[in-house]
Amino acid sequence: MKFTLIYTSAALCLVLFSSCQTTGNPREGGLFGYSETKAQQRLQDKSDTLDSIESDTARQRRISGGLEGTARSKQRKLDSM
Repeated sequence: MKFTLIYTSAALCLVLFSSCQTTGNPREGGLFGYSETKAQQRLQDKSDTLDSIESDTARQRRISGGLEGTARSKQRKLDSM
């Protein structure tokens, strides 16, 4: 009876720990699932995404500025008629 409990407990622990996935997010990885390499990759991915968004935002602002300039120019032409 005692050995059955020990074997069952050991098997349960093996199943629980083998199903853990390593992650770079400390909120998801828990005590045994945290991976520093994956955390660094996660940070790099987030940084790349931010750079891309900031680049797109700057491009959109340039386009918007050009359109506003065109609109002002056309409005001045209309006003002078």
